[in-house]
Amino acid sequence: MGTFPASTGAALPIAVLGLLIAASGCYQQPPQPALDAAAVDAELRQFEDAHRAAIDSKDIDRILEFYAPDLITVSPDEGIVHGREWIRATCEQLFRDFDFHEDFTLIDIRMLVDRVVASFEYTQQMTPLSGGEPVVVTGKGVGIFKRSETGAWQWEWNSYAPDARSPAAEGVDSTKAPA
Repeated sequence: MGTFPASTGAALPIAVLGLLIAASGCYQQPPQPALDAAAVDAELRQFEDAHRAAIDSKDIDRILEFYAPDLITVSPDEGIVHGREWIRATCEQLFRDFDFHEDFTLIDIRMLVDRVVASFEYTQQMTPLSGGEPVVVTGKGVGIFKRSETGAWQWEWNSYAPDARSPAAEGVDSTKAPA
């Protein structure tokens, strides 16, 4: 925070504060168009299908399009992660080591002016490419979605947690997998 020269005295900050308070009462945010619940639900169901198809095609650039560049993820092991580049690194590793599939379903969709909040459940199936039994991880989370510049929905916030893991899944680190 900057400081004022001694010659200005304390009156300047109080005067500036008064102007800011007065001006804030005059400013009104432009009205946001209301989201149509049925249309948003249909769009988000298409989002689920398209996300699943991107994962199954192992198209990492396409997968990244589902996540805002300023994505914030709350991860069980990594804490709070900013940005989406961790998804690229995670997908590269997953696709190198596993036949990886992910499916999620948005459960409780709520509209908030220009954003959508939804709880979700997910299932990840990872079959080692080197051979072995598939590992299935299930979990749940909460996400906030916003429209991108193109009008497509993207994850803006993502907080998830895997369910209790079976003994067979102990050797697989799925906490970094996109959900």
